[in-house]
Amino acid sequence: MMETHSSTVPQLRFGLSRPLSLKVAVTLAVGFLFLGSFSGRASDGATQQLVICAKCNVAVSLRTGDGTIRTRCPNRWEKLDKLRCPSCGKSSRFKPEAEEEKWVCPYDGASVITNTVQEPPSVSRTDRSFELEVAPGQRATATTGSKTKVAEYRVLGPGAEVTSSFNFRRGSTRIAGKSLRRSDEDQDHQLFIDLGRRVILGLKQSSILHRLDHDLLTNLGFTEGGRLTVADADPGRNYQIVRSEWKPDVRITVPGLPHVQFIARYRYLTRGGHEQARTLTHCASCHVQAGTRRVDQVTNDLELGSEAKFGPLALYYGHTVRKFNERGQAPRFDYRPAFASTFFPITGDLPYGVIPDSTKRTDKLDLRWDVSHGTSVHAGFTSARSENQFTRGAADLISSNLRITARPLPGLKTTARYQFYEINPTHPDSIDRIVHSGGVEAAYALTRNTSLEAGYELERINRPNVLLRRLGLSGPYERGPWNTSKHGGKLGFLLRPRAGLDVSARYKFQLIDQPLTRLGKQDSFAPQVGRRPYPSVPGIYPDLTNQPTQVQEGFLSVNWRATKTLTLSPVYRFSDDRNSSVDRHQRDHLLTVTATYSPVERLNFSTTYTYDRSRTAAVLYFGSTGGLRSLEEGWVDIDPGTLYRTRIQAWVAGINWMPSRRTALFANYRFTPSSASFDSSIAPDLGGFSALKITSQWAYTGFDYAISPGVVLRASYAFDDYADRALQLNSGSTNLFRIHLSWNFNEQRRSGG
Repeated sequence: MMETHSSTVPQLRFGLSRPLSLKVAVTLAVGFLFLGSFSGRASDGATQQLVICAKCNVAVSLRTGDGTIRTRCPNRWEKLDKLRCPSCGKSSRFKPEAEEEKWVCPYDGASVITNTVQEPPSVSRTDRSFELEVAPGQRATATTGSKTKVAEYRVLGPGAEVTSSFNFRRGSTRIAGKSLRRSDEDQDHQLFIDLGRRVILGLKQSSILHRLDHDLLTNLGFTEGGRLTVADADPGRNYQIVRSEWKPDVRITVPGLPHVQFIARYRYLTRGGHEQARTLTHCASCHVQAGTRRVDQVTNDLELGSEAKFGPLALYYGHTVRKFNERGQAPRFDYRPAFASTFFPITGDLPYGVIPDSTKRTDKLDLRWDVSHGTSVHAGFTSARSENQFTRGAADLISSNLRITARPLPGLKTTARYQFYEINPTHPDSIDRIVHSGGVEAAYALTRNTSLEAGYELERINRPNVLLRRLGLSGPYERGPWNTSKHGGKLGFLLRPRAGLDVSARYKFQLIDQPLTRLGKQDSFAPQVGRRPYPSVPGIYPDLTNQPTQVQEGFLSVNWRATKTLTLSPVYRFSDDRNSSVDRHQRDHLLTVTATYSPVERLNFSTTYTYDRSRTAAVLYFGSTGGLRSLEEGWVDIDPGTLYRTRIQAWVAGINWMPSRRTALFANYRFTPSSASFDSSIAPDLGGFSALKITSQWAYTGFDYAISPGVVLRASYAFDDYADRALQLNSGSTNLFRIHLSWNFNEQRRSGG
């Protein structure tokens, strides 16, 4: 997981007056999260209400105003730019309704936060303002074991780091920037320039390190005389990729056409480093070979478009060109002639793990028409072509969509949608797809505290050319159509029996006819003459799929403000997937209980417990290579009726305390034990690949101390531990300590002053 909380801590400017602190917080939050709206309003009258962070599912006391989020998640300690509705459980970026001055859930229309914003003095009285913050710091780390899981995106070496930000405003001109640098592989810089809305420029430059897994292939061996052999050419290699990105974004408004903007966006992305590649040979004894593949990739994206707004009508057209180029050399392997066969006709010294160069061109047209209050029409059309520069193959895409939202009656909101897309690859063995999907939804408020919703959806996938059967080891093949249809419905209600108590429930049911997992091949280890349901001839069987033919999903959420200081939020979800053709049944249960306690204004406790259990029973387990056994009747999968069980628990607790206006203390802890295995007496034959037993821990604590107005000392300590008790391959731990000293400078000049 990316380590992002070291540079964002609560109450950044303890020494400033409260209105000025709020104004600075609004400027930075809106300017850097939304890139384009830097004006903030004082919100001393904003209401505090408990909502749920969409990233970690922890309830927080949120302070808002004018649609701007001013608080950080007490668990992850990041600015909250995405929330989860406590009523329906869905996550979204909530926006205020200007007419009602309240935040509403975009899915069920329930009020999430009600604002009581006081109108601030006019911003036009300020002629010029400048704000600057610089925070140099020092980092110290200690790591044991593997770095892959505990520091996948982290800089581990000790060293200096610095964060800075500035915001300049003069009349209608605004310039803002933000910078974070921890090392050459970990940095993020942003710049925003607004010249009176005539020219808007946004620049982003970032670089990040990604550590990758290394598969030693030891789990691929068989214990009953199987003849699969494995080899790893670089057993000691630590694989990692450095990802660097540069993204300018320009919007220009032509003089005399204030409602028309021309848009130009560019992205230059590079990925460099090394990763693991594998190849397989078929012969009398199968062989898996792993080696190091050099990565030197460049992606160029250029988008040119325009956007026009004429009253209730908005139009957008954009043309995008993408080019991908791999400049790294692929590893090579000598496929000896003895390995060749009619179904694996490869011999000689050849590369493997090759990623071909490619291009993509896209034209997109969007239309939005706000017919009246509560009624809107959105339509779009997309045409794209992707080309593989190595094989010279291509795929064409045509897509269109239509969505109509209306409020025909007071309290009733209806939505009708339709989408069509068609994919036509040029490769002869590829599958053409024609997809039609649509649905209708309705939400009706029976009373002020009760609402109901219902919906129906339909999808039809037509595939005119699918490999249905392989009639021999080398062919011929039987081809024909393979069409999938999906029908589904959903019901739900939202009930507020009394103030401080919200109850929401949802149920969804779906039937799928003839699902298809992969294009033209079976998604398993392809046993040739195994037990039923395999036919007696080897081949490709699209009906042997792990996709369900029946899906049920349920959701129940309760948000209860038990007292003025205590809130409880239990959430329960379940899913039930079945496939009658392969006797596959998977059921998942997820329970989350969140409690938040704020006995006083500057003290907050929060805790969340999550329990996730999954159970799968199937005749055929797809992709379970480590679970295959060599028996007299041939290669077969796990015995029918064998259960595969997984269980994940997570407990998160946090405290935020401001003992004084100068000091803020915080501490957070997460403990996650998980396990998975086949529940069968033959478990020793399945190998370690099928058994997982992992425990992870994470702790983060620190403090802020305002030495003087505009000067803040920040210190934090983070601990991560990943224990893989089944394989021990990726077990490791890290200790990370950071200390920063922040200086803040503010200057404001008013007209005539």
